[in-house]
Amino acid sequence: MKKSVMAGGAVVVLAAAYAGGAWYTGTRLEAEIPAQVEKLNQTLSESYPMFGIKVEQLSYERGFFSSHARYGVAVAGLAEGAQPWLPGGAVEFDLTIEHGPFPLGALKRGSVTPQMAYSHAELVNTATLKPLFDMAGGQTPLTSDGIFAYGGGSQSWLSIAPLRLEKDGNKIDFSGLTLQGSYAPANQAVEVTTPTAASLMLDFAATPDHDLGQHLRFEGMALNSATRLGQSKLTIGKTELLIKQIVVAQSATPAFKQLTISDLREAGEIVETGDTVGIDAIYQVGGVKVDDINLGKGQLAFKLAGLNGEALYKLAQTYQTYAWQAMPETASTDDANDANDANAADASAAAMLEQFATAFNAALVGSPSLSITPQWQTEAGEGRITATVNLTQLPESSLKPEALALGAAVLLPAIKSAEVKAALSSAMMQELAARIITLQGTPPAEAASKAEQNIRMMVGTGLMMGLVRNENNQIVSDFSYADGKMLLNGKDPAESFRGLFNRDQPAD
Repeated sequence: MKKSVMAGGAVVVLAAAYAGGAWYTGTRLEAEIPAQVEKLNQTLSESYPMFGIKVEQLSYERGFFSSHARYGVAVAGLAEGAQPWLPGGAVEFDLTIEHGPFPLGALKRGSVTPQMAYSHAELVNTATLKPLFDMAGGQTPLTSDGIFAYGGGSQSWLSIAPLRLEKDGNKIDFSGLTLQGSYAPANQAVEVTTPTAASLMLDFAATPDHDLGQHLRFEGMALNSATRLGQSKLTIGKTELLIKQIVVAQSATPAFKQLTISDLREAGEIVETGDTVGIDAIYQVGGVKVDDINLGKGQLAFKLAGLNGEALYKLAQTYQTYAWQAMPETASTDDANDANDANAADASAAAMLEQFATAFNAALVGSPSLSITPQWQTEAGEGRITATVNLTQLPESSLKPEALALGAAVLLPAIKSAEVKAALSSAMMQELAARIITLQGTPPAEAASKAEQNIRMMVGTGLMMGLVRNENNQIVSDFSYADGKMLLNGKDPAESFRGLFNRDQPAD
Protein backbone atom coordinates (compact mmCIF):
# COMPACT_ATOMS: atom_id res chain seq x y z
CA MET A 1 0.00 0.00 0.00
CA LYS A 2 2.78 2.40 0.96
CA LYS A 3 4.67 1.56 -2.25
CA SER A 4 1.65 2.35 -4.41
CA VAL A 5 1.05 5.59 -2.56
CA MET A 6 4.72 6.53 -2.99
CA ALA A 7 4.60 5.65 -6.70
CA GLY A 8 1.44 7.67 -7.13
CA GLY A 9 3.02 10.56 -5.31
CA ALA A 10 6.08 10.39 -7.55
CA VAL A 11 3.90 10.50 -10.65
CA VAL A 12 2.05 13.52 -9.31
CA VAL A 13 5.34 15.27 -8.52
CA LEU A 14 6.75 14.50 -11.99
CA ALA A 15 3.54 15.62 -13.67
CA ALA A 16 3.54 18.83 -11.66
CA ALA A 17 7.22 19.42 -12.46
CA TYR A 18 6.59 18.80 -16.16
CA ALA A 19 3.56 21.11 -16.22
CA GLY A 20 5.43 23.75 -14.28
CA GLY A 21 8.39 23.48 -16.61
CA ALA A 22 6.15 23.77 -19.67
CA TRP A 23 4.38 26.81 -18.22
CA TYR A 24 7.66 28.51 -17.30
CA THR A 25 9.20 27.74 -20.69
CA GLY A 26 6.13 29.12 -22.45
CA THR A 27 6.31 32.43 -20.56
CA ARG A 28 10.05 32.66 -21.20
CA LEU A 29 9.61 32.05 -24.93
CA GLU A 30 6.85 34.66 -25.20
CA ALA A 31 9.11 37.22 -23.56
CA GLU A 32 12.27 36.39 -25.53
CA ILE A 33 10.97 35.80 -29.07
CA PRO A 34 10.30 39.50 -29.92
CA ALA A 35 13.90 40.33 -28.98
CA GLN A 36 15.14 37.49 -31.18
CA VAL A 37 13.01 38.76 -34.08
CA GLU A 38 14.48 42.23 -33.63
CA LYS A 39 17.98 40.75 -33.58
CA LEU A 40 17.20 38.81 -36.77
CA ASN A 41 15.97 41.98 -38.49
CA GLN A 42 19.15 43.78 -37.51
CA THR A 43 21.27 40.96 -38.96
CA LEU A 44 19.23 40.97 -42.18
CA SER A 45 19.56 44.73 -42.47
CA GLU A 46 23.34 44.59 -42.01
CA SER A 47 23.88 41.59 -44.27
CA TYR A 48 21.40 42.42 -47.07
CA PRO A 49 20.72 46.17 -46.91
CA MET A 50 19.75 46.36 -50.56
CA PHE A 51 16.71 44.10 -50.14
CA GLY A 52 15.06 45.68 -47.11
CA ILE A 53 13.98 42.32 -45.65
CA LYS A 54 11.93 42.54 -42.46
CA VAL A 55 10.30 39.93 -40.22
CA GLU A 56 7.22 40.94 -38.21
CA GLN A 57 5.36 39.05 -35.48
CA LEU A 58 1.71 39.31 -36.49
CA SER A 59 0.17 37.37 -33.62
CA TYR A 60 1.13 35.24 -30.60
CA GLU A 61 -1.17 33.03 -28.51
CA ARG A 62 0.48 31.34 -25.55
CA GLY A 63 -0.95 28.09 -24.27
CA PHE A 64 0.05 25.88 -21.37
CA PHE A 65 1.94 23.19 -23.28
CA SER A 66 2.23 24.90 -26.65
CA SER A 67 1.89 28.30 -28.30
CA HIS A 68 0.82 29.46 -31.74
CA ALA A 69 2.22 32.43 -33.66
CA ARG A 70 2.15 33.96 -37.12
CA TYR A 71 5.01 35.87 -38.75
CA GLY A 72 5.24 37.96 -41.90
CA VAL A 73 8.30 38.42 -44.10
CA ALA A 74 8.39 41.26 -46.61
CA VAL A 75 10.89 42.86 -48.96
CA ALA A 76 10.86 46.65 -49.26
CA GLY A 77 12.85 46.72 -52.51
CA LEU A 78 15.95 48.58 -53.66
CA ALA A 79 14.63 52.12 -53.46
CA GLU A 80 12.26 53.85 -51.10
CA GLY A 81 8.72 53.42 -52.32
CA ALA A 82 9.72 50.83 -54.93
CA GLN A 83 7.56 48.16 -53.30
CA PRO A 84 5.21 48.90 -50.39
CA TRP A 85 4.88 46.61 -47.40
CA LEU A 86 2.05 44.22 -47.94
CA PRO A 87 -0.52 43.96 -45.10
CA GLY A 88 0.64 41.22 -42.78
CA GLY A 89 3.81 40.65 -44.78
CA ALA A 90 4.43 39.45 -48.33
CA VAL A 91 5.00 35.91 -47.02
CA GLU A 92 3.37 34.53 -43.88
CA PHE A 93 4.28 31.58 -41.66
CA ASP A 94 2.18 29.77 -39.07
CA LEU A 95 4.29 28.54 -36.18
CA THR A 96 3.41 25.96 -33.51
CA ILE A 97 5.79 25.90 -30.54
CA GLU A 98 5.75 22.95 -28.13
CA HIS A 99 7.14 23.95 -24.74
CA GLY A 100 9.93 22.04 -23.00
CA PRO A 101 11.34 20.34 -21.08
CA PHE A 102 10.14 17.33 -23.07
CA PRO A 103 8.26 18.55 -26.17
CA LEU A 104 6.52 15.70 -27.97
CA GLY A 105 7.95 16.66 -31.38
CA ALA A 106 11.50 16.42 -30.05
CA LEU A 107 10.79 13.00 -28.50
CA LYS A 108 9.46 11.79 -31.86
CA ARG A 109 12.74 12.94 -33.44
CA GLY A 110 14.68 10.81 -30.95
CA SER A 111 15.73 13.58 -28.55
CA VAL A 112 15.25 12.30 -24.98
CA THR A 113 17.19 15.06 -23.16
CA PRO A 114 15.42 18.19 -21.85
CA GLN A 115 14.86 20.77 -24.61
CA MET A 116 13.47 24.28 -24.44
CA ALA A 117 11.09 23.93 -27.39
CA TYR A 118 10.13 22.15 -30.57
CA SER A 119 8.70 24.22 -33.41
CA HIS A 120 6.83 23.44 -36.60
CA ALA A 121 6.35 26.20 -39.21
CA GLU A 122 4.32 26.19 -42.43
CA LEU A 123 3.76 28.71 -45.19
CA VAL A 124 0.29 30.29 -45.13
CA ASN A 125 -1.81 30.00 -48.27
CA THR A 126 -2.31 33.72 -48.95
CA ALA A 127 -3.22 35.34 -52.25
CA THR A 128 0.46 36.10 -52.77
CA LEU A 129 1.49 32.46 -52.41
CA LYS A 130 -1.52 30.72 -53.98
CA PRO A 131 0.35 29.96 -57.26
CA LEU A 132 3.07 28.24 -55.22
CA PHE A 133 0.50 26.17 -53.32
CA ASP A 134 -1.07 25.22 -56.65
CA MET A 135 2.34 23.99 -57.86
CA ALA A 136 2.55 21.83 -54.72
CA GLY A 137 -0.83 20.25 -55.44
CA GLY A 138 -2.53 22.19 -52.65
CA GLN A 139 -0.18 21.07 -49.87
CA THR A 140 2.15 23.36 -47.97
CA PRO A 141 5.17 23.96 -50.24
CA LEU A 142 7.56 24.80 -47.39
CA THR A 143 7.76 23.47 -43.82
CA SER A 144 10.35 23.81 -41.12
CA ASP A 145 10.91 21.87 -37.89
CA GLY A 146 13.35 22.65 -35.13
CA ILE A 147 14.54 21.46 -31.74
CA PHE A 148 15.87 24.28 -29.53
CA ALA A 149 18.06 23.58 -26.52
CA TYR A 150 18.07 25.61 -23.30
CA GLY A 151 21.72 26.49 -24.00
CA GLY A 152 20.89 28.08 -27.35
CA GLY A 153 21.84 25.26 -29.73
CA SER A 154 19.39 23.84 -32.22
CA GLN A 155 18.68 21.18 -34.82
CA SER A 156 16.47 21.96 -37.79
CA TRP A 157 14.84 20.40 -40.83
CA LEU A 158 13.62 22.40 -43.85
CA SER A 159 11.44 20.63 -46.40
CA ILE A 160 10.42 21.90 -49.84
CA ALA A 161 7.55 19.90 -51.30
CA PRO A 162 7.58 18.52 -54.86
CA LEU A 163 6.47 21.29 -57.24
CA ARG A 164 4.95 20.96 -60.67
CA LEU A 165 3.68 23.54 -63.15
CA GLU A 166 2.44 23.12 -66.72
CA LYS A 167 1.29 26.08 -68.79
CA ASP A 168 1.27 26.89 -72.51
CA GLY A 169 3.44 23.88 -73.26
CA ASN A 170 6.05 24.86 -70.65
CA LYS A 171 6.72 22.57 -67.70
CA ILE A 172 8.49 22.75 -64.36
CA ASP A 173 8.95 19.59 -62.30
CA PHE A 174 10.88 19.73 -59.01
CA SER A 175 11.40 16.61 -56.92
CA GLY A 176 11.37 18.39 -53.56
CA LEU A 177 14.26 18.87 -51.16
CA THR A 178 15.06 18.41 -47.48
CA LEU A 179 17.81 20.31 -45.68
CA GLN A 180 19.03 19.15 -42.29
CA GLY A 181 21.04 21.50 -40.08
CA SER A 182 22.40 22.25 -36.65
CA TYR A 183 23.63 25.33 -34.79
CA ALA A 184 26.03 25.64 -31.84
CA PRO A 185 26.10 29.10 -30.20
CA ALA A 186 29.58 28.83 -28.63
CA ASN A 187 31.35 29.45 -31.96
CA GLN A 188 28.27 30.02 -34.16
CA ALA A 189 28.92 26.71 -35.89
CA VAL A 190 26.40 25.83 -38.59
CA GLU A 191 26.13 22.50 -40.40
CA VAL A 192 23.80 21.88 -43.35
CA THR A 193 23.34 18.68 -45.34
CA THR A 194 20.87 17.28 -47.87
CA PRO A 195 20.01 13.69 -46.85
CA THR A 196 18.43 13.05 -50.27
CA ALA A 197 19.53 14.61 -53.55
CA ALA A 198 17.04 16.67 -55.55
CA SER A 199 16.19 16.96 -59.24
CA LEU A 200 14.70 19.71 -61.41
CA MET A 201 13.27 19.47 -64.92
CA LEU A 202 12.37 22.43 -67.16
CA ASP A 203 10.65 22.16 -70.55
CA PHE A 204 10.27 25.21 -72.77
CA ALA A 205 7.96 25.02 -75.77
CA ALA A 206 8.90 26.50 -79.14
CA THR A 207 7.59 30.01 -79.80
CA PRO A 208 7.36 32.21 -82.93
CA ASP A 209 10.41 34.16 -81.70
CA HIS A 210 12.32 31.07 -80.57
CA ASP A 211 11.43 28.11 -82.76
CA LEU A 212 13.50 25.58 -80.80
CA GLY A 213 11.89 23.73 -77.93
CA GLN A 214 14.35 23.11 -75.09
CA HIS A 215 14.61 20.62 -72.25
CA LEU A 216 16.80 21.15 -69.17
CA ARG A 217 17.34 18.56 -66.46
CA PHE A 218 19.35 18.82 -63.25
CA GLU A 219 19.81 15.56 -61.37
CA GLY A 220 21.42 14.67 -58.04
CA MET A 221 21.63 18.17 -56.55
CA ALA A 222 23.06 18.16 -53.02
CA LEU A 223 24.60 20.60 -50.56
CA ASN A 224 26.98 20.02 -47.63
CA SER A 225 28.30 22.81 -45.44
CA ALA A 226 30.09 23.13 -42.10
CA THR A 227 31.08 26.63 -41.00
CA ARG A 228 31.84 28.57 -37.83
CA LEU A 229 32.82 32.06 -36.80
CA GLY A 230 36.58 32.59 -36.75
CA GLN A 231 38.60 34.91 -34.53
CA SER A 232 38.74 37.36 -37.46
CA LYS A 233 34.88 37.55 -37.36
CA LEU A 234 34.84 35.87 -40.77
CA THR A 235 32.82 32.74 -41.38
CA ILE A 236 35.28 29.91 -41.93
CA GLY A 237 34.78 26.27 -42.88
CA LYS A 238 33.78 24.11 -45.85
CA THR A 239 30.93 24.22 -48.35
CA GLU A 240 30.27 21.73 -51.15
CA LEU A 241 27.67 21.78 -53.94
CA LEU A 242 27.13 18.66 -56.05
CA ILE A 243 25.14 18.07 -59.24
CA LYS A 244 25.25 14.58 -60.67
CA GLN A 245 24.18 15.55 -64.17
CA ILE A 246 22.95 18.47 -66.25
CA VAL A 247 21.25 17.74 -69.57
CA VAL A 248 20.35 20.38 -72.15
CA ALA A 249 18.38 18.99 -75.09
CA GLN A 250 16.81 20.81 -78.02
CA SER A 251 15.33 20.08 -81.42
CA ALA A 252 17.68 19.68 -84.42
CA THR A 253 20.03 22.62 -84.90
CA PRO A 254 23.37 23.17 -86.63
CA ALA A 255 24.97 23.24 -83.17
CA PHE A 256 23.85 20.21 -81.15
CA LYS A 257 20.84 18.20 -80.02
CA GLN A 258 21.98 17.36 -76.52
CA LEU A 259 24.64 18.60 -74.12
CA THR A 260 25.41 16.44 -71.09
CA ILE A 261 27.59 17.63 -68.21
CA SER A 262 28.31 15.02 -65.54
CA ASP A 263 29.55 15.05 -61.95
CA LEU A 264 29.76 18.76 -61.22
CA ARG A 265 31.35 19.68 -57.91
CA GLU A 266 31.96 23.10 -56.44
CA ALA A 267 33.84 23.03 -53.14
CA GLY A 268 35.24 25.87 -51.09
CA GLU A 269 37.04 26.20 -47.79
CA ILE A 270 38.09 29.22 -45.76
CA VAL A 271 40.92 28.38 -43.36
CA GLU A 272 42.16 30.54 -40.50
CA THR A 273 45.78 30.17 -39.33
CA GLY A 274 46.75 32.61 -36.59
CA ASP A 275 45.91 36.08 -37.88
CA THR A 276 45.87 35.04 -41.55
CA VAL A 277 43.11 33.61 -43.69
CA GLY A 278 43.30 31.36 -46.74
CA ILE A 279 40.67 30.54 -49.35
CA ASP A 280 40.62 27.31 -51.36
CA ALA A 281 38.08 26.65 -54.09
CA ILE A 282 37.77 23.97 -56.72
CA TYR A 283 35.32 23.58 -59.61
CA GLN A 284 35.22 20.12 -61.17
CA VAL A 285 33.45 18.65 -64.18
CA GLY A 286 33.52 14.86 -64.48
CA GLY A 287 32.58 14.81 -68.16
CA VAL A 288 31.24 16.91 -71.03
CA LYS A 289 29.49 15.26 -73.95
CA VAL A 290 27.89 16.95 -76.97
CA ASP A 291 25.53 14.49 -78.62
CA ASP A 292 27.68 11.31 -78.70
CA ILE A 293 31.05 13.11 -78.74
CA ASN A 294 33.02 13.09 -75.48
CA LEU A 295 34.99 16.31 -74.89
CA GLY A 296 36.71 15.17 -71.68
CA LYS A 297 36.75 16.38 -68.10
CA GLY A 298 38.47 19.10 -66.13
CA GLN A 299 38.75 21.31 -63.10
CA LEU A 300 39.69 24.80 -62.01
CA ALA A 301 41.51 25.20 -58.68
CA PHE A 302 41.79 28.56 -56.93
CA LYS A 303 43.93 29.26 -53.84
CA LEU A 304 44.45 32.50 -51.94
CA ALA A 305 46.74 32.32 -48.89
CA GLY A 306 48.24 34.68 -46.32
CA LEU A 307 45.53 37.37 -46.18
CA ASN A 308 45.33 39.36 -42.97
CA GLY A 309 42.09 38.16 -41.34
CA GLU A 310 41.12 41.36 -39.51
CA ALA A 311 41.79 43.49 -42.59
CA LEU A 312 39.88 41.03 -44.79
CA TYR A 313 36.84 41.34 -42.51
CA LYS A 314 36.97 45.13 -42.78
CA LEU A 315 37.37 44.80 -46.55
CA ALA A 316 34.24 42.62 -46.73
CA GLN A 317 32.26 45.17 -44.69
CA THR A 318 33.51 48.04 -46.84
CA TYR A 319 32.68 46.20 -50.06
CA GLN A 320 29.17 45.48 -48.83
CA THR A 321 28.58 49.14 -48.08
CA TYR A 322 30.15 50.16 -51.40
CA ALA A 323 27.95 47.72 -53.33
CA TRP A 324 24.85 48.97 -51.54
CA GLN A 325 25.63 52.62 -52.26
CA ALA A 326 26.24 51.76 -55.92
CA MET A 327 22.67 50.48 -56.28
CA PRO A 328 20.40 52.66 -58.48
CA GLU A 329 17.80 54.75 -56.68
CA THR A 330 14.35 55.94 -57.69
CA ALA A 331 14.57 58.48 -60.54
CA SER A 332 13.69 62.11 -59.80
CA THR A 333 11.70 64.42 -62.08
CA ASP A 334 13.51 67.57 -60.91
CA ASP A 335 16.50 68.38 -63.16
CA ALA A 336 18.19 70.58 -60.53
CA ASN A 337 17.79 67.91 -57.90
CA ASP A 338 19.08 65.36 -60.39
CA ALA A 339 22.27 67.37 -60.95
CA ASN A 340 22.83 67.91 -57.23
CA ASP A 341 22.14 64.28 -56.48
CA ALA A 342 24.52 63.19 -59.26
CA ASN A 343 27.33 65.36 -57.92
CA ALA A 344 26.75 64.13 -54.38
CA ALA A 345 26.63 60.54 -55.63
CA ASP A 346 29.93 60.97 -57.54
CA ALA A 347 31.64 62.43 -54.48
CA SER A 348 30.28 59.66 -52.28
CA ALA A 349 31.35 56.97 -54.76
CA ALA A 350 34.88 58.43 -54.97
CA ALA A 351 35.20 58.52 -51.18
CA MET A 352 33.84 55.00 -50.89
CA LEU A 353 36.23 53.73 -53.56
CA GLU A 354 39.15 55.24 -51.66
CA GLN A 355 37.97 53.50 -48.46
CA PHE A 356 37.66 50.23 -50.33
CA ALA A 357 41.15 50.55 -51.83
CA THR A 358 42.60 51.34 -48.40
CA ALA A 359 40.88 48.31 -46.86
CA PHE A 360 42.08 46.14 -49.75
CA ASN A 361 45.64 47.36 -49.27
CA ALA A 362 45.51 46.56 -45.55
CA ALA A 363 44.60 42.94 -46.37
CA LEU A 364 47.88 42.64 -48.32
CA VAL A 365 50.07 43.38 -45.30
CA GLY A 366 51.26 39.76 -45.02
CA SER A 367 52.28 39.49 -48.71
CA PRO A 368 49.61 36.92 -49.66
CA SER A 369 49.77 34.65 -52.70
CA LEU A 370 47.19 33.77 -55.34
CA SER A 371 47.27 30.69 -57.57
CA ILE A 372 44.90 29.51 -60.30
CA THR A 373 45.22 26.11 -61.95
CA PRO A 374 42.94 25.13 -64.86
CA GLN A 375 43.24 21.52 -66.06
CA TRP A 376 41.58 19.51 -68.86
CA GLN A 377 41.89 15.84 -69.72
CA THR A 378 40.79 13.45 -72.48
CA GLU A 379 41.69 9.84 -73.23
CA ALA A 380 44.71 11.10 -75.20
CA GLY A 381 46.31 13.18 -72.47
CA GLU A 382 46.13 16.18 -70.17
CA GLY A 383 46.69 19.91 -70.24
CA ARG A 384 47.48 22.01 -67.18
CA ILE A 385 48.31 25.66 -66.57
CA THR A 386 49.43 26.92 -63.16
CA ALA A 387 49.59 30.65 -62.48
CA THR A 388 50.90 31.98 -59.16
CA VAL A 389 51.07 35.63 -58.10
CA ASN A 390 52.71 36.93 -54.93
CA LEU A 391 51.28 40.22 -53.75
CA THR A 392 52.54 43.14 -51.72
CA GLN A 393 51.01 46.33 -50.38
CA LEU A 394 50.41 49.20 -52.78
CA PRO A 395 52.30 52.49 -52.35
CA GLU A 396 50.30 55.30 -50.76
CA SER A 397 50.26 57.16 -54.07
CA SER A 398 48.14 54.38 -55.59
CA LEU A 399 45.37 55.04 -53.07
CA LYS A 400 44.81 58.66 -54.09
CA PRO A 401 41.59 59.52 -56.00
CA GLU A 402 43.50 60.51 -59.16
CA ALA A 403 45.29 57.14 -59.19
CA LEU A 404 42.13 55.15 -58.47
CA ALA A 405 40.48 56.85 -61.46
CA LEU A 406 42.78 54.75 -63.69
CA GLY A 407 40.83 51.62 -62.76
CA ALA A 408 42.37 48.14 -62.57
CA ALA A 409 45.78 49.44 -63.69
CA VAL A 410 46.30 50.80 -60.18
CA LEU A 411 46.62 47.21 -58.91
CA LEU A 412 49.72 46.40 -60.99
CA PRO A 413 52.22 47.62 -58.35
CA ALA A 414 50.67 45.09 -55.93
CA ILE A 415 52.23 42.26 -57.97
CA LYS A 416 55.53 41.43 -56.30
CA SER A 417 56.26 38.38 -58.43
CA ALA A 418 54.43 36.03 -60.77
CA GLU A 419 54.98 32.65 -62.37
CA VAL A 420 53.03 30.80 -65.05
CA LYS A 421 53.72 27.23 -66.11
CA ALA A 422 51.89 25.45 -68.93
CA ALA A 423 52.14 21.83 -70.05
CA LEU A 424 49.72 20.73 -72.78
CA SER A 425 49.65 17.28 -74.33
CA SER A 426 49.95 17.55 -78.13
CA ALA A 427 47.82 14.44 -78.56
CA MET A 428 45.09 15.86 -76.30
CA MET A 429 45.05 19.17 -78.18
CA GLN A 430 44.70 17.38 -81.53
CA GLU A 431 42.02 15.02 -80.23
CA LEU A 432 39.99 17.83 -78.67
CA ALA A 433 40.32 20.01 -81.78
CA ALA A 434 39.22 17.12 -83.99
CA ARG A 435 36.13 16.48 -81.91
CA ILE A 436 35.16 20.15 -81.95
CA ILE A 437 35.58 20.27 -85.74
CA THR A 438 33.45 17.11 -86.01
CA LEU A 439 30.66 18.87 -84.13
CA GLN A 440 30.58 21.45 -86.94
CA GLY A 441 29.57 18.73 -89.40
CA THR A 442 32.97 17.66 -90.72
CA PRO A 443 33.50 13.86 -91.18
CA PRO A 444 35.75 12.40 -88.43
CA ALA A 445 38.69 11.51 -90.72
CA GLU A 446 38.73 14.95 -92.30
CA ALA A 447 38.31 16.59 -88.90
CA ALA A 448 41.34 14.69 -87.55
CA SER A 449 43.44 15.85 -90.49
CA LYS A 450 42.38 19.49 -90.09
CA ALA A 451 43.00 19.36 -86.34
CA GLU A 452 46.52 18.01 -86.85
CA GLN A 453 47.32 20.77 -89.36
CA ASN A 454 45.88 23.52 -87.14
CA ILE A 455 47.72 22.37 -84.02
CA ARG A 456 51.00 21.93 -85.90
CA MET A 457 50.73 25.43 -87.34
CA MET A 458 49.90 26.96 -83.96
CA VAL A 459 52.71 25.11 -82.17
CA GLY A 460 55.16 25.89 -84.97
CA THR A 461 54.45 29.61 -84.65
CA GLY A 462 54.94 29.40 -80.90
CA LEU A 463 58.25 27.53 -81.30
CA MET A 464 59.52 30.01 -83.87
CA MET A 465 58.78 32.95 -81.56
CA GLY A 466 60.22 31.22 -78.50
CA LEU A 467 56.86 31.28 -76.71
CA VAL A 468 56.75 27.50 -76.20
CA ARG A 469 59.01 24.47 -76.44
CA ASN A 470 58.36 20.82 -77.23
CA GLU A 471 59.23 18.29 -74.53
CA ASN A 472 58.20 14.61 -74.74
CA ASN A 473 55.19 15.37 -76.94
CA GLN A 474 54.09 18.13 -74.61
CA ILE A 475 53.88 21.82 -75.42
CA VAL A 476 55.57 23.52 -72.48
CA SER A 477 56.03 27.16 -71.54
CA ASP A 478 57.36 28.96 -68.45
CA PHE A 479 56.96 32.64 -67.61
CA SER A 480 58.24 34.43 -64.52
CA TYR A 481 58.26 38.00 -63.26
CA ALA A 482 60.15 39.37 -60.25
CA ASP A 483 61.83 42.66 -59.36
CA GLY A 484 60.62 44.24 -62.59
CA LYS A 485 62.24 41.57 -64.79
CA MET A 486 60.49 39.03 -67.00
CA LEU A 487 61.72 35.65 -68.24
CA LEU A 488 60.01 33.52 -70.85
CA ASN A 489 61.37 29.98 -71.01
CA GLY A 490 64.47 31.21 -69.21
CA LYS A 491 65.13 34.11 -71.58
CA ASP A 492 64.29 37.80 -71.81
CA PRO A 493 61.14 37.87 -73.98
CA ALA A 494 61.72 41.42 -75.22
CA GLU A 495 63.57 40.38 -78.37
CA SER A 496 60.90 37.86 -79.40
CA PHE A 497 58.07 40.33 -78.95
CA ARG A 498 60.03 43.14 -80.60
CA GLY A 499 60.63 40.93 -83.61
CA LEU A 500 56.96 40.09 -83.80
CA PHE A 501 55.76 43.70 -83.64
CA ASN A 502 58.42 45.10 -86.01
CA ARG A 503 58.17 42.40 -88.65
CA ASP A 504 55.61 44.18 -90.83
CA GLN A 505 56.55 47.78 -90.09
CA PRO A 506 56.91 49.89 -93.29
CA ALA A 507 60.31 51.41 -94.04
CA ASP A 508 60.82 55.14 -93.46
